Amino acid sequence: VPVNMLGISSTLSLEDYITIQEKIRKPKFYENQDVSFRSVFPDYKSKGETYYSTEDIPLKEYRQLSLKERKKISEYRLKFIAKETKKDPSEIFFLDHHLCHIYYGYYSSSFRGEKVVAISLDGGGDGVYESISVFDENSNHKRIYAAHEAILGPIYSMITLILRMKPNEHEFKVMGLAPYAKKYSKERTIEYLRKILTVDGIKFIRNKKLKDFFHENGFVHLKSFLNQHLLVELRNEVERYINDKVPFLDPGDVFFDNPEKPETLKQLHRMEQDPFFNEYRNHPLWIETSEFLLNEPVEPAMGVELFNKPPNTNHETPPHQDNYYFCLEPPKVLTIWVALDLADQTNGCMKYVAGSHLNGIRNHDTSNTLGFSQSITDFCHEDAKNEKSITAKPGDALIHHGNTIHRAGVNQTRNRHRRGFAMVFKAVSAKRNEKKFKIYDKQSKIQQNTFGIQING
Repeated sequence: VPVNMLGISSTLSLEDYITIQEKIRKPKFYENQDVSFRSVFPDYKSKGETYYSTEDIPLKEYRQLSLKERKKISEYRLKFIAKETKKDPSEIFFLDHHLCHIYYGYYSSSFRGEKVVAISLDGGGDGVYESISVFDENSNHKRIYAAHEAILGPIYSMITLILRMKPNEHEFKVMGLAPYAKKYSKERTIEYLRKILTVDGIKFIRNKKLKDFFHENGFVHLKSFLNQHLLVELRNEVERYINDKVPFLDPGDVFFDNPEKPETLKQLHRMEQDPFFNEYRNHPLWIETSEFLLNEPVEPAMGVELFNKPPNTNHETPPHQDNYYFCLEPPKVLTIWVALDLADQTNGCMKYVAGSHLNGIRNHDTSNTLGFSQSITDFCHEDAKNEKSITAKPGDALIHHGNTIHRAGVNQTRNRHRRGFAMVFKAVSAKRNEKKFKIYDKQSKIQQNTFGIQING
């Protein structure tokens, strides 16, 4: 934030900070557009006392200022301090922001007289976010590094804003509340930060690669999407649903390889009819991940399903595109599939045709696989050549675009299930083509009738 928008009293409201994110930060991060503060705040006037002139000092962040503009700021500061302290300006000296932090830490520690490395990290001071210094046995100091790449301080400020408090002012409140956070909340926050940021040395890098990979290939593999706590919770709820609900489900909502053998359960559809899974459709981790990849707000999950490949069975998942079933236009829809068991080549891991989502919907026709009513009719050698087989550990997420061609092989094992829990998320702009959906729905019912399944309606 420009220094002349801060002043002695904070001159920015909470709404102003949100405006900065929406109209300055978002265009920069997502479209690489530079938007000036003055264009967003054309009539800006300090809401509190300030010692900077917005006429002399442009509304720019400190690191964007020229040396001449920085010198002007120092002159304003000097005049203000001299006035408030009634001291002659010649008696006032400026010390570097991060040097003050390091000196305070060093001289209040028990390490004086030893070789010491001192590191400072904060939301910024004198154009720097982080610095590294060394002290020798005689307390001689030398700075060896300073830059503005370790954005831990700005991240803290943004979390303050997300909590609807004012950045650059209310971080102390977040620090005071942090020790009271429950373990589950801390783990969820860390998991999310790891998904959107990569630490490279001391740099915090926004994960453009994740989104770029998804848009280029039509799928992405997120390892440890669910931590152990969330994975155990989901597994337990799936088991409860199978034990308590499955015996009473409509035939179109549960499929078995052999209806006489419960252990051959293949698929569960429309699990959202259960209160827990209906609420799970709104899980923040799943919603936020979907919005990050689709770059648009999404609705609660439109489908909650379990896919299983029981051992000692011989069914393949045919090549298909989910959006042939959904009929959404534009095709801004994805499926998040989370492994509940290890999924590898031997028990039928997922296979994606990289880049296939960019070529529209292919021709489909009725399949011979219960639970997958349609399959691509012209799946060819070129498709197989571009296929990527993904081994997923329990808790990993495989996320694919609605137009991505995918399939899975048979479970060749004798004692290992291959269960995957999936939810489908569509962007708010995606609307169903009712004409196409009626055609698909008719084909689906015909296929299920051939397996002796009668669907109501």
